[in-house]
Amino acid sequence: MIALGLLVAMAALIRENQHLRQQLAEAHTDKLTGLPDRYAADRAFATADHDHTLVSVGIADINGLKAVNDQFGHLTGDELIKSVTHALQVTMQGTGGLVVRLGGDEFLLIAPMTAHQLCALCETAPLDGSAAIGVSSYDGNARQALARADLAMYIGKQNKRQVTIYNPALGTPKELRPELPDHVRRRIRITGGSM
Repeated sequence: MIALGLLVAMAALIRENQHLRQQLAEAHTDKLTGLPDRYAADRAFATADHDHTLVSVGIADINGLKAVNDQFGHLTGDELIKSVTHALQVTMQGTGGLVVRLGGDEFLLIAPMTAHQLCALCETAPLDGSAAIGVSSYDGNARQALARADLAMYIGKQNKRQVTIYNPALGTPKELRPELPDHVRRRIRITGGSM
């Protein structure tokens, strides 16, 4: 009788554990696209660091999403986001890589390959001019790799290129970024963000 009670209690704990895992997974999944969020990127970088795995990153940014939202409505903008999501997923399929929605119109690609390989792969993405991607190698510093990929993406947008790989000749992200306005800097300091 005691054994039966223990089995029932264990079964209840297992169900509760499964329910909590499902809730956690849903909390870290973008509702519109079904893509994982930044938490998955943090885990991927931690795993790459732990396993000493070669990884490269790409930042993809949808071209003209604000104009689409303004002219045709947010439902049309959502369809564009889902279409770009699908194109990125198809491109990354079978690579062991990851597509993450950073928010708004930006996505992060993390792939176990060189930056040149990721760049070549992204060139094949069926985006039809709907997004620009900046690519950079990851060297153990996620913030720096993302900043370099972001810079390459913005340079690519200016030059109307689908994919641009970071190289030092582009400059450093800090050199090409404007200073944060004082009110933003104060707000970040107040809320505990890092600068």
